[in-house]
Amino acid sequence: MSELLSCKGCEGFEELFEDGFCGYCRNDIQKGHRDEDSGDLTEEGERYYKDEQESVEAYPKNCTKCDKGIWEGYQIETFKGVDYFCSDACAFNKGYTKEQYLKDYAEGGDTYWTEWEVSA
Repeated sequence: MSELLSCKGCEGFEELFEDGFCGYCRNDIQKGHRDEDSGDLTEEGERYYKDEQESVEAYPKNCTKCDKGIWEGYQIETFKGVDYFCSDACAFNKGYTKEQYLKDYAEGGDTYWTEWEVSA
């Protein structure tokens, strides 16, 4: 990964890979939601994000960083409470590393990977 620049897919300011895409857009490309050359959303990607936005209230948690609705992910105890993350890209940023997560997990508490259910 290289320095922080504007992603050529979402134009967000995240750490980029050598191809100019952030981790989120690379994931979209792998799923067929973004064009590999231009970074634009494909028709399938447009439908996916429209459907996801319409059903965001149906998710038990939202990612603290990107606000994506999630069924599974990291629950990480912080000095301000508990944060929820959908992916490594969201959880491990701004100085918090996978190594620190593993240390926090080993110490117990509210830091772990989990699945959530919608409360009735």
